[in-house]
Amino acid sequence: MMSWWRRIFSYEGTLIQVLEKIGKVIVDNIMFLVCCIPLVTIGASLTSFYYAMIKSVRRERGNLIREFFSSMKRIIGKGCIFTLEIAAVAVVLLFGLRYSIARESQQLTFLYLILLALFGMVSIYVFPVLSRFTLSHKDIWKLAFIMCFKHFLTTIIIAAGSVLIGYLVIFRLPIACILVAPGAWCYVITFLMEKVLLKYMPPPSEEDSGEWYYEKTGWQKWKEAKKGARHEKK
Repeated sequence: MMSWWRRIFSYEGTLIQVLEKIGKVIVDNIMFLVCCIPLVTIGASLTSFYYAMIKSVRRERGNLIREFFSSMKRIIGKGCIFTLEIAAVAVVLLFGLRYSIARESQQLTFLYLILLALFGMVSIYVFPVLSRFTLSHKDIWKLAFIMCFKHFLTTIIIAAGSVLIGYLVIFRLPIACILVAPGAWCYVITFLMEKVLLKYMPPPSEEDSGEWYYEKTGWQKWKEAKKGARHEKK
């Protein structure tokens, strides 16, 4: 009984680890929100938000604040360009949607809605790709496009969840949700997004095998151990 109690409530116990992780998620969330204030930096903030979440919160590598701002410094230029591109395309599509609604053209309205949805889903992958790969501007868009349609179920789940979080933060519970919900959702997204990103990374060499993004999570190790135990029984 006492060993169970200590495992949960000791300094290195489960409860303290969970509370520490929640604290990191909130801190990452706050840094993201603050860095979004200039608006043009939203893309760089999203990239750093994801990078710090997967590296420092989930993989527990490096200092959270340092990793966030080192990422901002590294990709600020590209992040701003992607932000402006996405904003410009979204404005054009929204203008077209408004025009088609005013003209009462159902076919055109449906077309613009589809284009908006598809463009939004492709854009979901741009910033995680930017956080992980060193690619040209064109190749980042190309890889984001491939990921979007090749992993369409993952895309739908992330898109639907992001729309729901945005709706809650903007329209329903802005004060209660804004400091927690984006960070909590980003943490959840890492479980889906990492499976996709790892498929496009080269196999680790001996030098790369120790890098954090190639490390197996506790869940993966548990699954492999369980699979190995089943083989031994056979």
